[in-house]
Amino acid sequence: MKNNKVLLSLLSIALLGTSTGYARYKSMPLVKQAVSSSVAKKDEILLKHKVFTAKDCKKHFNSKTIIKKKFQPVQITVTNNSQTSISISSQGLNFSCITGQEVADTLHRSSKARGLGLGIPGMCFGGLAMIIPAFVQGLGAHDFNDDMDADFANKELQDQIVLPGATVTGVVFTTRDNKKNIKKLTLTVKDEVTKASIILS
Repeated sequence: MKNNKVLLSLLSIALLGTSTGYARYKSMPLVKQAVSSSVAKKDEILLKHKVFTAKDCKKHFNSKTIIKKKFQPVQITVTNNSQTSISISSQGLNFSCITGQEVADTLHRSSKARGLGLGIPGMCFGGLAMIIPAFVQGLGAHDFNDDMDADFANKELQDQIVLPGATVTGVVFTTRDNKKNIKKLTLTVKDEVTKASIILS
């Protein structure tokens, strides 16, 4: 009976440490109007873009290592003050983009590594009291990765039609090699009525 109480106490402490010590995925939403940097205007269509710093990446994507891994997020905001709908796409940018999922994949936490890190020592020294936290840590890493994938997908700039009077925003991802093109960023959009291309630069 005494041994069972000791075991339960150990399990409670281990699980408490696991649940409080594991960092959840947290990020701030993008802000449409607070994007500063470059502004281009043509035919009443306003383009703003912001090149993310490591601090911005931590705030909006819960990661300071995106830039260290040679990726560059850029937030694009388009306001359509014209009388016609326009279509926008990341393919209209003057540099090649990669998907948010590709970036997120490089940032994923390894559930196997976390599980094994606690699980193997647990089997040797702590028994059940360490194996359960290892299992919970593995699940925590899986949840973290799922939340990250969903967040990147939600914030990524989508191919879409922007109605008159509407403002849309989203992030595109490219590599740090495209610094020069980002600095002279252009976005080609299409008038949905005339089908004419409009270059914002």
